[in-house]
Amino acid sequence: MGENPQSMMPENSGSFPFFHPVSKLIKGPIQIIGPEATASDCARKMSEASIGSLVVIAQQSMIGIVTSTDLVEKVLALKKKDDCQVSEIMSYPVICISKSESIFEALMLMIQKGISHLVITEKDVPVGVISEWDWMTAQQRHPAALIHSIKSADSAESLAEIRKEMMPLIEQIYEEEGQAESLTRLITEIHDQITCRLIELGLGEMEKEGRGGTPSEFSWMGMGSEGRREQTVITDQDNALIFKDPGPERLSQTRQWFLDFAEKVVSGLEICGFPRCRGNTMAINPELCLTEEEWLKLFGGILQKPTSEALLKAGIYFDFRSLYGKHELVEKLRNKLMDLSPRSRLFLKLMSENDLDAGRPPVQQWGWKIRRLLGFGNLTVDLKQHALRPLVMGIRTLALSAGITESHSLERIRELEKRGELSANLSQALQSAYDFIMLLKIRRNFITHENENLSGNEVSLKQLNPLEQRFLEESLKVILRLQDEVYARFGGIP
Repeated sequence: MGENPQSMMPENSGSFPFFHPVSKLIKGPIQIIGPEATASDCARKMSEASIGSLVVIAQQSMIGIVTSTDLVEKVLALKKKDDCQVSEIMSYPVICISKSESIFEALMLMIQKGISHLVITEKDVPVGVISEWDWMTAQQRHPAALIHSIKSADSAESLAEIRKEMMPLIEQIYEEEGQAESLTRLITEIHDQITCRLIELGLGEMEKEGRGGTPSEFSWMGMGSEGRREQTVITDQDNALIFKDPGPERLSQTRQWFLDFAEKVVSGLEICGFPRCRGNTMAINPELCLTEEEWLKLFGGILQKPTSEALLKAGIYFDFRSLYGKHELVEKLRNKLMDLSPRSRLFLKLMSENDLDAGRPPVQQWGWKIRRLLGFGNLTVDLKQHALRPLVMGIRTLALSAGITESHSLERIRELEKRGELSANLSQALQSAYDFIMLLKIRRNFITHENENLSGNEVSLKQLNPLEQRFLEESLKVILRLQDEVYARFGGIP
């Protein structure tokens, strides 16, 4: 795949600045203040410069940042005297990003850290500060505005309306800046925020109903594509719940509390346009609402007795991450899985065979070749079944064998290359294939979102231009190479 699959995208019109350097948003030099200055000094300096933040410098080092929000929340709201020192009200440590990074990376950092101002640096020296307001003025419809709306939504119905607003925004970014990894990260981030808000609303409902607060520490987990951060605009639910064992006397009661709570979240997600999983991979399933020890037993059983059903579960359960709650519970579970999976040689062997049994891209089949050569018929590809699924499965098997903790397929590919588990050539080809196929799937999602009678995964070669057809066929051949590589490595293990 020597050419860039991004050529399938329209030329960047430049109207959406997501992938420009973040330095483009800097409006002027940073304004600084010392730690001994007062809140009154801060307010006066911000007013005179018409800015909302000051970087705190001591002995030529950046030690904090003071924002207008800090003045309101830490001085006015707490009725502190206006001569209190900056060192008492500043925020630290300072979250920074290099001026060469993209606006997209800066936005994601601000969303994930929950901050309203971000310091831009050049060689670790602060050169500017950007705020959420800068995003708003850069683009009228913007993810930051959606995130704020999500966090303040008071019902699942409100969140459903907000999610509808996401569609034209994502489509605009796709058309102007299409990059699969960034798009799926942004889509997943918005979906995560919706889920977290529904969890908060669900916890509130449990208390209003007199059920009390959470009876034990817990974490809400995303699984499957959600666990890999690879969601597209049309996706169903894959979730689970892990909680700290409250002891044998309270275990049944505690589990029931979490199951009732999970029903509220799952119902809310359904209202927001995320259908319930047909395979019942949801936290409302008692088999997926477990203590730490129960999850370890479940994972250990899959690795030790990899039946067909167990392998099917592994394909969903082993891609997981924490969305809300006590993240340490999930990290401990992941670390244990990474300790056990490389030693489970039978499991890896059967996983590699299962990767092949699940389906091979049709591009090398004689029927496909002849019809392609003679131009007979309308050849179609199921982007999920024939492309993304075998790619994800193969990479997952390699990642498990190497004890790699990353969950996103592209991160796994890069880490596998770094460790020498994949050649640089195959790694780059797989990354290009993933990016191209995911972009096709997202584009297909937009079409099927408007026409519910169409399949969201099937694409006809006649719908693609000649260059896109070539990229698709090359991508499928790369996935075949991956499947052969995985089977050659593990299929012969006794």
